[in-house]
Amino acid sequence: MQPKYVEGSKNSRNRCQEFNGVRYYEKRGQGYFQNKPTSEYLHRAVWVYHNGEIPKGFEIHHKDHNKANNRIDNLEALTIEEHQTLHAETNAWVGSEENIKQLYSVRDKAAEWHRSDEGREWHREHGKQTWQNREMHKLICAMCEEEFESPWPNKTKFCHQNCKMNYSRWRLKGFDPELKPTKRK
Repeated sequence: MQPKYVEGSKNSRNRCQEFNGVRYYEKRGQGYFQNKPTSEYLHRAVWVYHNGEIPKGFEIHHKDHNKANNRIDNLEALTIEEHQTLHAETNAWVGSEENIKQLYSVRDKAAEWHRSDEGREWHREHGKQTWQNREMHKLICAMCEEEFESPWPNKTKFCHQNCKMNYSRWRLKGFDPELKPTKRK
């Protein structure tokens, strides 16, 4: 099943596509087609119909960059990072002389806002939200071999600063297995 163009309502001047019995109207200035009552985007509805739920952390991309072409063969799921990188590479604005001028013109204002009470409060709240959503990983300490949890599975090797220092001392002594402490104290 593919979306098809239909004539919009009398009150709407926007282009309209219909999919699965639901009408989606073009959002002015954005080019995406959206169902007005539910705010659902057509390209996402087409993907879900054909492939099931969109995985967390993924976005649906139009391969030909034409937001009106919502056929399933023109859609692909990309990670958010891949999608943003792809559009940055094809966007003439990104890295242009005008873009760089614009960034320099707002740099002082941005620094001023970040130092303001409002900016500091935003950072406090954002930091709390970031830690609330952070996933903890179970790891084994490289020194005492005890299990511990950390939000940084690729950066952390030790359960405690003491284990890290003991490991450094042990390494300086030549990694002799008999000198390795077995438990953190």
